[in-house]
Amino acid sequence: MSSLKPAHIVQSPFFYPAGNTPAVCLTQSLPPDQDAALLLLGCGDVRNILFTIYSGISTDDRKLDFTCCDLLAEIIARNTLILTLVLDDATGARTQQLWNIYYHVFIDNESLRILQTQAKNLLKHALSLETWEQGPYSRLVTFSDSITFANVIKLWELYATTRSDQSNYKAVQESVKIQWSNAREIQKSKIGTNGIILDGVRSSAPLVQQALVDFGKGYQTFWETGTCLDDKKITRKLSIANPMFLCLRKDLILHYGTDPLFGFHLAPLYSHLSAESPLDPNESSFKASPKAMNLAMTQFFAWSNAFRKMSDRVRVRYVNSDAIAFCHVLQHQRVHGESHSANWYRNNWGYSRLTLDSSDYNASGKAPTSFNVIDTSNLTDHLGILNILAAAGPLLAQHSAATLRTEILIPREATVSESVRTLLSGDLPTVALILGLKPAQYWTNATATWHVNNSLDTNISFAKTVMLGLSRHIILWKPAELANIQWDATSLADFIFQVYLEMFRDENLNRKLGILRIADHDMLERKIHAFEVYTRASFAALLQNVKISGVVAWHSLIERLINKVLFDQTLIIGAHHYQSLMVHLDMLGLSSLDLYDWWHPKNCRYELQSGPFRGWVNIPSTVCITLAVPRKAVQKFADLSNGTPLCHIMTQSSISMKQNIYSDVQLGFGTITTSGKVFSDDYTLNIEEDVQNWQGKTPLIVSTMVSTCALVNEGDPACKIKFALKNTPANVSNFLRELGMMLELYGSAVGQSNVFVTKYRPHMTGKISVGCPSSQQASNININPTTVKPSFDTAGNRVSSLQVHFKITSAKAITLLQGGASVGMHLTDPFNMVLNISSGSDTFQKSLQLTMPLDLSKGKTKIARKSLYIEFSAPIAEPAEMAKRPDLVFPMQKDARSSVIALQQLHYVRADVLPKLHMGTNNSNANWLSSHISPRTTMSGAENREYTTLTANKSLNMPGRLGIKNSIQNIYAHLFGIAGQAQLRIFEFSTPTTIFGVLYAESVRMDVSNQTVFIDAAFIPFHSGPEMKRVGALLGTRSEGVVGIKMKDDEVAFWKYILPAFAERCRQWLHKPACEYKTTERIPLSIAHDKHYMCSCGLGVFPENYLKDLKKSKQLLKHAVRVAVPIIFASPINIDDAGPVARSSSYVQPILKQGPKSAPPVGSRIGDLDAKKGTCFGCSATVSKAGSALSRCSRCQVAQYCSADCQGKDWKKHKQVCKQLQKK
Repeated sequence: MSSLKPAHIVQSPFFYPAGNTPAVCLTQSLPPDQDAALLLLGCGDVRNILFTIYSGISTDDRKLDFTCCDLLAEIIARNTLILTLVLDDATGARTQQLWNIYYHVFIDNESLRILQTQAKNLLKHALSLETWEQGPYSRLVTFSDSITFANVIKLWELYATTRSDQSNYKAVQESVKIQWSNAREIQKSKIGTNGIILDGVRSSAPLVQQALVDFGKGYQTFWETGTCLDDKKITRKLSIANPMFLCLRKDLILHYGTDPLFGFHLAPLYSHLSAESPLDPNESSFKASPKAMNLAMTQFFAWSNAFRKMSDRVRVRYVNSDAIAFCHVLQHQRVHGESHSANWYRNNWGYSRLTLDSSDYNASGKAPTSFNVIDTSNLTDHLGILNILAAAGPLLAQHSAATLRTEILIPREATVSESVRTLLSGDLPTVALILGLKPAQYWTNATATWHVNNSLDTNISFAKTVMLGLSRHIILWKPAELANIQWDATSLADFIFQVYLEMFRDENLNRKLGILRIADHDMLERKIHAFEVYTRASFAALLQNVKISGVVAWHSLIERLINKVLFDQTLIIGAHHYQSLMVHLDMLGLSSLDLYDWWHPKNCRYELQSGPFRGWVNIPSTVCITLAVPRKAVQKFADLSNGTPLCHIMTQSSISMKQNIYSDVQLGFGTITTSGKVFSDDYTLNIEEDVQNWQGKTPLIVSTMVSTCALVNEGDPACKIKFALKNTPANVSNFLRELGMMLELYGSAVGQSNVFVTKYRPHMTGKISVGCPSSQQASNININPTTVKPSFDTAGNRVSSLQVHFKITSAKAITLLQGGASVGMHLTDPFNMVLNISSGSDTFQKSLQLTMPLDLSKGKTKIARKSLYIEFSAPIAEPAEMAKRPDLVFPMQKDARSSVIALQQLHYVRADVLPKLHMGTNNSNANWLSSHISPRTTMSGAENREYTTLTANKSLNMPGRLGIKNSIQNIYAHLFGIAGQAQLRIFEFSTPTTIFGVLYAESVRMDVSNQTVFIDAAFIPFHSGPEMKRVGALLGTRSEGVVGIKMKDDEVAFWKYILPAFAERCRQWLHKPACEYKTTERIPLSIAHDKHYMCSCGLGVFPENYLKDLKKSKQLLKHAVRVAVPIIFASPINIDDAGPVARSSSYVQPILKQGPKSAPPVGSRIGDLDAKKGTCFGCSATVSKAGSALSRCSRCQVAQYCSADCQGKDWKKHKQVCKQLQKK
């Protein structure tokens, strides 16, 4: 086990010095007054750190602690130097030079001088890691380990090289120029001479059509000149190669998609900003540069200024490591207080051990090992989301606002919804729950972050390509409470086995052949060249998460699972990987594999004593095989035109046909030295790595852990060890003729001089640490009196219901229960269920946090008054049911542990620092908003279909969820005079009988990092309190025009739930100790007419001159709270695209009632069938039992099935609608 992911025979050749997605605010999921520990995996450049500080520090004492991990030391060296330069540039006078140093390949003398001076300055304080920690910059920038520090020093020394050191200066200059020349060659071969790359269109979203006029100019300029400058008179003078683009690895090449502007927010360039707007490029001092660069530098200046002001409350820690490795080492550090015994390499290329040996991680160190925010960039595209969630999920702090962010830039399927369906290799919320996580947007189907959907104008040429370039689907994961969960071992084992089959679906022959039947050429190419992201070690790591959570009878589960894998016939080469799986189960202590004869046959011990292990005293069940592969066998891959194929080690019996494949390998060029006696258990290896890498002459050292018995099976004296490429469509196509059927690059055997057998991997002293149970997890096991048992649907594909078992232990509850008290259940919110035992006024209540929302109306209760327990079972709520709930759009809660009030999904904004749109009489530049606020953009497919029907038939009531979207669309239309609407700024919210609020729009601001807008407004929440008389009198004197928005009660309820969230998201005030939300434990306080529904903590708190042009604004603002009203979009992982939105005219709290349920009318069943589109109507499978496409009902051609058995079971239900479907 090396990295839990497949190994490429060549390291990633690309260098990413600048981000390819616009900066995001990483604290936007947290309350503004909460300190934050943030983990940035694959951190890249500093844009997210700077923008987070600019837009995310809202209170004077908030502290931010960033832990940043990146695979490349070059990234870390650049980042640490630029951050210290920003800190030292007290007035921001050198912003232009800092930009040049960080973003331009060619620079002027002054920029070079500043770079060299700063590098020398840093080196003065970097004589050792200890001296750095005592120096002036350590309060801002620290290093997690001595190897990271040493790698960064090497680069700083090159940055510091001056002309006086003529030979070294010349070497640095030549190296950068050669690397730039190589990068341009690659860029031309990939993109073409005048080509552009569409990834950068994300930076201009949502003003995509407006930006296409200029699109590609900046990219072409950068690759022509190495700068963002288009003035040839200036660029001709820039002859100095920038050492900040120097790479230690000779084969590292600047990525062909690089454009420094892609990391900034370019949408304001195509919108009309107000005269007093923040970040207005027209007010900047960088007007000599192109418009896009001018805007980017304006932002860079503002972000840098905020960073300097807040620097005493910011700490940035860096580690040079693979993200998955670092996460597992952090888990080990948190539990054991040290990381040396974690036994991890820092990357699967190279044999450098990852040990966090800085003072931050010693006994008195303050480095966090639990995080409020974990950002994974788009690592899921490359490392596999299950690998990421299994490694990073356990590091997430256990509070409701804590968030793990993942991004998908490369959807693996034809549509986002299909990609989401296969994302976790199983039902998304079920697999997430197994990993201790909740997908936040899955249940709410709402987000205030724009994402590309089919609303993009298809009249745009190459619209499909533009949509792919815009793709950036952000999924938010929250910690799930597992303390109560208890799975049935059999059903969970069966489900995890299905996940296993999906993780390795590339080994399914039918699925492989299915790829060749894909008609879409682009999709076919993507599938053929896609690389797999999981190994059997990945699967073992997932299982380790399940085991340490203590949620299942482990031995029962693993025994059943092992047997299902052993006898599986679906994966054609699954048997070849079986030993690899067993090795990792053994290493992680997931099963007592010595009990199985097929793992360690009885004759194995005898064979071990007489074979190559005869000199061992203690023979372990797993050993490490290290193979030195001659360079000539792999030298062809020094040429990048041969790609970066996946590789593995195979063991092949020399006396039989038995063969095993081990995909989890460690690679690196170097020289092996040994110590101890060969063929003994004290034999160890040391590898001196070759820094020349592919340009050197040393062999490629490949190692992996293998089954001891497999090496000597049937008395094999010289088991063959082979290094080969993985059998993928691309590898077969490219190398079959040259390498043969097994794609073998090189082979040797046990006993040969270049095959080494050791107890542990090179440089390691024990087994690798994967998943460490915290003390809290250990204490949760089998002690909780309340348990929640998830149950699967009949096909075993997803959790379909929960059974809650309350063990009654309270003396009061016992008395009530045995006295015949009534028992009931209700939901205070979708994820909080309350057990109520009452007799008259005497009541006992117990709350339970749910991991999935339930449909209480279909629940059943079992009461055991003598045995003192209550069992309640209910199905998971369906999308149509959840859409009715006003508390499931943007939930807001008081955290059960900390009592902190926080948003659960809607992000926070700091309104005052974001661009403000012009709202004058001429709003021609705001036409893009018409599309941005339209139902086609904001609604899911199901919502839009329902909305179209309802607007065509006014007699039907519009459900509250659609009502709020419609009302928000109308508000924006009035603010900008869109579609002929009167341009007005005051909106009166009313029910059929009363006013419940007035909204005064101060401005509309661009939420640039979320690529949308929001209304910055004052809102007066009406109620029947005496102070409203004064407000009424003031409103009666106004002369401004008012838009009256009348709503049905259903929509009013939704507004009363989301308005507190709109106030919370932009607050610059603190909730008081006597906050009504805290004292009543209700948010909102009420949804009844004329009742208080918002807390009073933020009333009257506004910036100076807010709504200054409004008559009597000061008096009115005393009764108002600031709100940020977003456009509400459907979730990128929405689950309702298939069925209609419920048409209830009012929201009613579900009440549990027993009794028979009448069948729904046929018409409603037909309307709900879209929910099953693309899945088996019987069991929800997405492919047939044979792995091929689903078959259709021969009569209606609508219903789909995975097998004749499923179709037969479903016929009784399906025949009721089959005829109607034939007519459609």
